[in-house]
Amino acid sequence: MPGATIADAALVAAGSWTEAASAQAGITLVCAECYLDIRTANWIEDSEAFEALGVEYTRALGTSQDALWRTYGIERLERWDWSLETAQLVFFARRGSESDRRYRIRR
Repeated sequence: MPGATIADAALVAAGSWTEAASAQAGITLVCAECYLDIRTANWIEDSEAFEALGVEYTRALGTSQDALWRTYGIERLERWDWSLETAQLVFFARRGSESDRRYRIRR
């Protein structure tokens, strides 16, 4: 199993999450309140890393959006809709314009 963890191997070997598989994987079950206490005690705040992550992803999203605009000429389109039934973005151009067509972008 490429990228498998000890937890993955324990689960596969046991066939389900048994106490032995949980112990082998190093998993300890705790209640929600205890989990929050543990998480709070181990939370490392790193504002610089968080800021860098925000900058990196904002830049990456901007690059993707620019490519989308160049590819489909979105600024020339009249409107767009999100179809819940088909999970598609549908862009509509002005009728009679040079880009009088519908674009469908599937995820």
